[in-house]
Amino acid sequence: MFQHSTPIPKAQDFDYVHQVTGPIFTDEVMPSSQPRQIYRLKMKEKLWTSWSRDSYGIRYTDGTPFGVDIQGHAFTLRDRIVLRDSKGAVIGVMLRMFFRLQETFKIYGFRPFKEGQAPSDQAYEGKSLYSWAEVVEKFMSVQRIMTMADGTRYVADQVGGFLGPQHLRLTYNGKVCVSAKQLNWAADFAGKSWDITIGPGVDPCLICCFIAVIDEMKENRND
Repeated sequence: MFQHSTPIPKAQDFDYVHQVTGPIFTDEVMPSSQPRQIYRLKMKEKLWTSWSRDSYGIRYTDGTPFGVDIQGHAFTLRDRIVLRDSKGAVIGVMLRMFFRLQETFKIYGFRPFKEGQAPSDQAYEGKSLYSWAEVVEKFMSVQRIMTMADGTRYVADQVGGFLGPQHLRLTYNGKVCVSAKQLNWAADFAGKSWDITIGPGVDPCLICCFIAVIDEMKENRND
């Protein structure tokens, strides 16, 4: 069977503790700080179009709800999805950007990502939004790149076979930080989901946002 050239993540890849810059979305979910101290999550597919405020689309692998969740909305000219904390408060916003040469999504927070950053032209319920990241899908490629406001980058590459469920390897500044595998069936969600391993030093909430955007890009390609 034909295989992608990018190597599959190994357990030792998660020995490295990433020194990630910028703020995190919430103190409720802190990045791990020790080698191999990882987050293991299951995340429902198609959260972009999930409307329920009651069901958690992100869980730990033991089935307990994760500290944040994602909920989708739709508008006439722009699609929006929000990241909310355990109390239901919105702590991040993702927007599909139209009229771009490459498919593009932006991830926003409610505070500056870097010193001196001005608010964007977007707002949520009257509150200013600050651009934290931009996600693009490269032309003629399955590679997705998330560029942070300070210029650092996360890159998602497919690994394993060309056919069957996707398996993604995410790197931060060239080093493996996440493994994300599609599962054809997850009893928790009565359907397809992602099995996600997040390495130390990386904001798990940001990674969930990135995976949700990648999932929506895949859906758009299939439409």
